[in-house]
Amino acid sequence: MKICIAPSLASRFGKCAARLIHPILRRSSAVTIVLLATAAGATTPIPPAPIGLNVDGTSYALLSNNDEHRWRVSADGGQTFDSAKSVVLVRKAVPGAKGEFERQSFGYIWAPTCTAAKQTLLFRRTYFLPGQAKTIAAELYDTTYQASPANSAISSARIYINGKLALSAAGAYIRYQTAARLQAKYFVFGANTIDVVVVKRAQQGSLGRCKNNLTPPTPLGILINIHGDFEADLWLSKDNSVTTEFWNRIATDGNYHRLFIVGGTPRNLGPSGIYKGKLIVDISGGDMLVEKTVKTTGQGLRNCVVTQPNASSAHMDCDIYRLPAGTTAQATFRVLTKFDYKFDTVYVFSTASAYSFTADPHGNTNGWRRIYYFCSTTSTNPKCPAS
Repeated sequence: MKICIAPSLASRFGKCAARLIHPILRRSSAVTIVLLATAAGATTPIPPAPIGLNVDGTSYALLSNNDEHRWRVSADGGQTFDSAKSVVLVRKAVPGAKGEFERQSFGYIWAPTCTAAKQTLLFRRTYFLPGQAKTIAAELYDTTYQASPANSAISSARIYINGKLALSAAGAYIRYQTAARLQAKYFVFGANTIDVVVVKRAQQGSLGRCKNNLTPPTPLGILINIHGDFEADLWLSKDNSVTTEFWNRIATDGNYHRLFIVGGTPRNLGPSGIYKGKLIVDISGGDMLVEKTVKTTGQGLRNCVVTQPNASSAHMDCDIYRLPAGTTAQATFRVLTKFDYKFDTVYVFSTASAYSFTADPHGNTNGWRRIYYFCSTTSTNPKCPAS
């Protein structure tokens, strides 16, 4: 919290209040529009996270399906693409679901046609993800339903994340349990391209067939399931259980006024980005004039609203939205406090806290508490400085 001193005033707030409110009119028109919109309380609800994530963006599941034809397939090395074809539906999407698995359907997919000749197919889909993950698990099977190496129809399979080879197998059988693997770091904040390349054998006897031997026969297809969790260390201070005190001795011959720039500066120390969270700031003490315009800097804060519950307190509530790892955001507003003449020792108390829905390994760094004490020239409080 930054502090600046305002001069003594004859009236309740007078000219200092004018200086507090009016600078907004001197800012550039583009900035003024943004700040005035914030001051007016216009907010946009945080949307559910995109498909591939749970609604809060804390975990992911990248599943093969034909939902909205988003999985595409190429038979010419990525020159041209068609919509992948659903050959076996395992499960439909659950309407209104919140989990990353239930929000989308799940099934085996293939190219629009399966040929007796050798086929090299590239399956591709792009997902929004909030950066690298903490954990990753991966599974790939085909409709031969064979155990490893499952290579009677498909001779090889490779999974790429953003162009980096993540996993491969000499057949259609990949299974890695959930763990903190190197491949989890291949994800980036924003658009992520998942490529799955499989090679179907040329048909020769029981090998390379486009249907299995079940009754009725099932068309050849692959099942993809890549999933895991995110983790983000959201930071406001070294230890939110510590209250920091600031002591000042003030010489004044009238009512005392102090201008506070109040706010919070959340940092995301990673490793993952944060899709959704909250920043909350409170201040209390003295008679307050509150400017309800919020100034934000950096990426990741929106919908900041300042309210004044009573004459001696103010409250700010912001949404944390898509805060990448390694970045810092800030939201501030201004408060003018007034203490009546002939006080002995007075104080202003301020707190800030931040949280996200993403798992946080260090929850004790998500806030701070600060008390600003002001002593008159005659105060005998032993904590007051000499001057």
